[in-house]
Amino acid sequence: MKKKSPILGNSKLYIILGFIFLYIVGMILITHLTKEQYSQETLKQIDNVCNLMIADIEDLEIIKNEDGSLSDYYLDHMQYILSVHTEQLDQYAFIGAGLLDPDGNLLAQTSDCFFDEKPTHRDGKPSFHLINLHEYFTEEEEAIVRDYYYQEKQQNLSNVISNKRYVLYVAYDKEKEDLVHFYIKERETRKKADGAVIEVPLGFVFDWMNSEYIGKDIAFPAFEKSFESYMIYPYLQHGEKYWEIWKSNSHLHNYFEGTEEEWLRRERNVRYYEKYEETFLDWIYLGDNSEKTYDPNYVLVTNIKLYPWQAAFDQLQEIYLYSACFVALCMAIVLYFTDKTTKKQLQLEQTRRDFTNAVAHELKTPIAIVRNLFENMERETSEEKNSYYRQEGIRQTEVMDDLIKEMIFISKIDSDKIKLRQETISILSILEDQLNKLEPMIDEKNLHLQFWKEEDFTIIGDRAYLEKAVFNLLENAVSYNRPDGRISIRIEKDTCLIENTADPIPEEDLPHVFDMFFTSNKSRKSDVNHKGLGLYLAKRILDMHGLRLTISNSDIGVQVTLNRK
Repeated sequence: MKKKSPILGNSKLYIILGFIFLYIVGMILITHLTKEQYSQETLKQIDNVCNLMIADIEDLEIIKNEDGSLSDYYLDHMQYILSVHTEQLDQYAFIGAGLLDPDGNLLAQTSDCFFDEKPTHRDGKPSFHLINLHEYFTEEEEAIVRDYYYQEKQQNLSNVISNKRYVLYVAYDKEKEDLVHFYIKERETRKKADGAVIEVPLGFVFDWMNSEYIGKDIAFPAFEKSFESYMIYPYLQHGEKYWEIWKSNSHLHNYFEGTEEEWLRRERNVRYYEKYEETFLDWIYLGDNSEKTYDPNYVLVTNIKLYPWQAAFDQLQEIYLYSACFVALCMAIVLYFTDKTTKKQLQLEQTRRDFTNAVAHELKTPIAIVRNLFENMERETSEEKNSYYRQEGIRQTEVMDDLIKEMIFISKIDSDKIKLRQETISILSILEDQLNKLEPMIDEKNLHLQFWKEEDFTIIGDRAYLEKAVFNLLENAVSYNRPDGRISIRIEKDTCLIENTADPIPEEDLPHVFDMFFTSNKSRKSDVNHKGLGLYLAKRILDMHGLRLTISNSDIGVQVTLNRK
């Protein structure tokens, strides 16, 4: 079983951890910048909302009781003003506003509001009534009303004409200041064939009747309005949970209460924006518009609670996802090329080790022979035998010289720095030249040569290198062939086939025939002392020229196929 390199495993781990670290740091930085941007923009928006509140309150015509105190209608209208402006903010910026008098008494504050019609004044008189639904409805009933209110708000916020719409109907006894009837009905918007739009009622979805008025034949004015006209549940337009967050946050509803002297000690028109849960104050003036003096004696207290991190996180959801995918892709690419490079390096190191071991093994034999020859010459007195020893020694040095030349050639090819000449070369002419060199061996084994040429196979490359590759292939075809055998060569436009009648190559050896220093089963005898470098060099040279070399067993022996990739 092949062992995994610890170096490769560690490098992969470091790469993965590095990308994860960069992703986390990058997302934290982006989230921080988005949070800061959101905080600055939202605080400006809150400041605008407060200014709108002040403007609406100061523009409101003051109504007082006989004792000089502010009337309930006036304070109810203030409550509407302080509540309705919350709809301008998103679900990450919560505010609660309260208006306090010079004695520090809370006059009006942001809260749930329901009016029989939108607060306004007609002919100097109020034309609305604040109705506290919790005094009439159970918690379950009010939750149902809030749910339909939420659905209607979503349709309005989407700016899309919905096929369904919920509408309120309310009857109010102004004399007794009592809610008589409250129901919600559903209707559908349809288009006629001529393009006209009609509204079709679909029935009641909620119906409540005050038990004190059941059976009484009393006519009360009825108002049929849409939800947004006179119902306010702060932040419910973003969902029930956001209304509950606003409702349950004590900071938003805890307004400063104190004496006039304590108020005067506070700096006027102060904004506290240093934290995400703070309070800021505005001094405002309530009085007759005809008065020219400006002596502010009321305070608007606005509590804020921001969730900028959550806002940034929700805003960047797609960025997180796309960034994670991009980082994962980059990491996969880096891991792929790192794995490929590392494996190539490991393979190169293994090849060098195998090369060194094989060369040492190949040189060991001729060196040992030369040593024995010299030892024999020391003991031998016969000049005839000494002459044989000298000739054999010279032959062995030639063997070593050939091996060293092959080693230098392989080193040159494996360095990837070799530059090939670019010329048009005929494979047919190279075959003919190399066969001429092998003619003595062919005649000695009495081999029959068959040649078919359909069309010449030409390529662009270096002739000297291609000649060496083709010579090695032909030498194998000759040396491994049986006496009186046959060599068949077929040339086509993009293919060259060389088939010989040699013994088949064992199946387990076929995947390794191009390995350096690999020699096949000893049963396949050759006339040449092969060192296992010929096919390796042939394949390397042909690969450099964009040619594919394959070796397989055929019906008559062994077949070599050379074609374009």
